[in-house]
Amino acid sequence: MTVLLIRNRSTYFICGFIRSFTKSSKSKANLFDVRVKQIQRDNAFGLSNRKTFDYIRESTAINLADRLYDINKEFYLGLEIGCTRGDLLSSKIDSEKINFLFQSDSSVGALSRPNSTFPIQMHLESPQLRVSMFDIAIANLSLHWVNDLEDCFHRISKLLVPDAPFMISMFGEFTLCELSSSLREAEMKIMGGFSPRVSPFIRLSDLATLFNAGGFTLITVDQDYITVRYPGLLELMHDLGRMGESNCTVGRNTHLRRDVIRLAEEIYMKRYGEEHRNIPATFEIIYGIGWTPANM
Repeated sequence: MTVLLIRNRSTYFICGFIRSFTKSSKSKANLFDVRVKQIQRDNAFGLSNRKTFDYIRESTAINLADRLYDINKEFYLGLEIGCTRGDLLSSKIDSEKINFLFQSDSSVGALSRPNSTFPIQMHLESPQLRVSMFDIAIANLSLHWVNDLEDCFHRISKLLVPDAPFMISMFGEFTLCELSSSLREAEMKIMGGFSPRVSPFIRLSDLATLFNAGGFTLITVDQDYITVRYPGLLELMHDLGRMGESNCTVGRNTHLRRDVIRLAEEIYMKRYGEEHRNIPATFEIIYGIGWTPANM
């Protein structure tokens, strides 16, 4: 199923580079600048009009909640990993399904929202709480900036009791493919080279690998697509920043020349543009669920 969002300057309507995972990946330097990403998240989640820019997470939260209710089981203690606005997921889950939903985030701005339930400040790079504490964990588009995802999944499995699910949504490899290709081509034509402007994302098969490496069983993964139409390239980049999704790769070029932006928008419009001069942006969403092994 493909979900279409049409984004203008005030409202919306529901209507690459690829990360690799190898055995030697732990010896490599960090891919993302953790300090910069923390600043970006704090700034974004502290916005008074934060809800305006949550349309992607809102859609994935609905899908995660639907998948949760497909599980014929109730849970006593739940943990949301990366709660962003606070009520995105919790407002879609009643207390009979998850009696107590603890919400964790590394951003004080996310945890200070009045609609956060049982807030816990926790570093998303290395989630650490009491072992075997929770009956379910859910992460909604919150872990794609984590450097060591294998270690993160392993730590999450340790937080869960036996026979407990971990549900997740993540951006997939085709996310923002139009933006990435347009900026790359524009920089090549003007600068004679290019700097990665879009974060690397994972493949569908990578998510299953991560679940397996974390010690989960009964793994299921699938994908979905959300297409958002924007008035122009600057509006797209503006919204990404307000989402807390600006690029933070280590060694990135932080300066983007105006002539590159103008040419990139021309390329974007010519190659992908639609009627009324809207430009589409694709977000591939990968969903997954894995269960901790049951006691034998």
